[in-house]
Amino acid sequence: MRLTGIWVLSILLIRPALSQHARFTFGTSYQELNMKIYARDSLAEAVYLDEFGSIFFDDVSYDKVYLQYRAKIKILKEEGKKYADFVIPLYKKGSREEVVRNIKASVFNLEGNKIQENALQNEWIFREKADENIYLTKFSVSNVRVGSVIEVYWEFESPFIYNLVPIRFQTSIPKVNSEFWVNYPAYYQYNASLKGFLPLTKKEASVVRDCAFLSGSTAICYSFKYGMKDVPAFREE
Repeated sequence: MRLTGIWVLSILLIRPALSQHARFTFGTSYQELNMKIYARDSLAEAVYLDEFGSIFFDDVSYDKVYLQYRAKIKILKEEGKKYADFVIPLYKKGSREEVVRNIKASVFNLEGNKIQENALQNEWIFREKADENIYLTKFSVSNVRVGSVIEVYWEFESPFIYNLVPIRFQTSIPKVNSEFWVNYPAYYQYNASLKGFLPLTKKEASVVRDCAFLSGSTAICYSFKYGMKDVPAFREE
């Protein structure tokens, strides 16, 4: 029996193997720290310098889907300091629930001629119940000021595999670069739906053979890479 579902890519949008974790090494540059405005949007309070996510299945039982997420944000104005506060919603139904783990975050500042890093402490991560089925994981990084660069990373796990995780390309602040990869066994079938008016700058699809083991036999996987550059902010009138 084949599993079917809907995978939403959007403006609203959203495997590399875990070895891709190396891409998430934290760090910044003097150029990023000395940046005063975002040339494409002088009104921007903050800007995503980079964003990368990968979504893939548990390669043992294929009954859970994972998202690895990393983002780097530059604070440009005093109002942009609010982007140092993060909220990750998690869904729970019966005994099954989504979880987030391995949260890492750092704030980088220029102190004289040296780059100073302030890392997130585990005691600054909180879990809050929003309603019967929704829990919120919240955390904030400290020592954030105009000019700071914030970098975050987390891993998300969900047993609700009928719908892959939708992630927005376009948000309230602009993005220099945003890229997401998705990989799933061909045994599953998803309908990808791209919503919005902005064009993708990367759209790649490929087939990976012998990438999954299902019912004692190997199977192929579908691999997709989607990217968008110079994404404008979505501002409500």
